[in-house]
This record gives sequence, structure tokens and C-alpha cells, in this order.
Amino acid sequence: MDGEKSNQKCKNLVLFDIDGTLTHNPGPSAHKRSFEIALKKVHGVDVKLDTSKIHGSTDQQIIKYHLEPFEISDYKLEEVMVEINRTFAKIVDDYQICLIPGVIEGLEYLYGINALIGHVTGNLEPIALAKMKKLGISKFFKLGGYGSDHEERSELVRIAVRKASQKYGFVEKNNVFLIGDTPKDIIAAKRAGVKAIAVTTGTFDAEALHEANYVISNMKEISGIILP
Repeated sequence: MDGEKSNQKCKNLVLFDIDGTLTHNPGPSAHKRSFEIALKKVHGVDVKLDTSKIHGSTDQQIIKYHLEPFEISDYKLEEVMVEINRTFAKIVDDYQICLIPGVIEGLEYLYGINALIGHVTGNLEPIALAKMKKLGISKFFKLGGYGSDHEERSELVRIAVRKASQKYGFVEKNNVFLIGDTPKDIIAAKRAGVKAIAVTTGTFDAEALHEANYVISNMKEISGIILP
């Protein structure tokens, strides 16, 4: 938080998924294209990235999923991730990415009540931060658990909570919320012992997301859930 707010204890920690929750791609995706280019360069394989069956997976899991058919024993994850980041930085300005309606209002509400806001996303950290910068919303996000930190999403929640404690003195006491658009976000929240807020702005409808603590259709609705 900035200025006066930085000296106040944050009552709530609110962690956001990115793709399908904060953002969507109306056309081709720079993120997907970066995977395809990196896998070709590092492993020499031609891959057409298909995330339809692995919504909510981390980038490390997506790399493995697309290399499995080639029976590659050494995924060279670090090398592939470096190449994905490098490629994304080069091409991101050539692709469109949009904020989902209601996101700005939701973020401004959380900022206004002095919530500590972060990410839990399968995106590699440089890609997540580049997306936020491109959309002009970097100022809201102070920390995160990213796909470059760990393969498992539930562990990313724990990483983000730990960062909040270490950097901001946040005290966890049934006041951590994970907002995402897939069942895997809900599973991660439950495994990490935090509250799940599912938003129907991605591929899944309310029925598919019913195991969340709360299900909303627009980010503006968080004002009725996360209170000052």
C-alpha cells in the first residue's frame, strides 16, 4: 500500500488468479505463443498449445503436459521457462489482452478498505507482472505465488501467505481469500486452508464452481463478501 495506508495493518489478504479471472484474450494469446516458440527452441518439438483440458494448471504443469506425448525424459523446465519469459517480453506488445468487466471496481474497493492484494497464478512471475503492467493495474498487487515458484497451485497459496507475513506483518486468521475461475482454484484454496471465491468469468459456470465458499458473476460483488 502507498503512503498512509502502508502503516496500517491489513485485515484481509486477497489473492487473484489472472487468466479468466482478471484478464481474457479476445484473440491469439502471447502467453500461448511463447510456450510454442520455447518448446520448439529447447526441445525441437512442434506444439499447438491446447489448454482446454487443463484449465487452472500452472505453467510448469502445462509444459509437462505438452511434452508427455513426445516421451521426453528431461523436461528442462528451467531452460524452457527462461525461454518462455524471454519470448513473451519480445512479443507481448503485439497481442491484445483485456481486463474483464468489474475488475477495476473490485480492485479499487479492496484498495479502499486497505486489503493486501496479491496473485496466486500459474503464470510465471515475469509474465504475470508484464500482464499487470500492460493493463495498468500493477499498483494494486504487492506480492504473489507464481507458476515459477512451484508446480502445485495450493503451494502457491502458502507461498503468497508467507510473503504477506514476512513483508507486511500480515496475520492469518480466517481472513485469506483466493479468487479464481476454475475448480482447481477452489481445490487449491481448500488444501491451503483459505476461503475460495469463484467467479464465473472464465470457462466454468456456477454449477461447476459450486464447491467454493462463494460464487460470483462479477468482481464488483466482492464488496458484499470481503468487508472492511
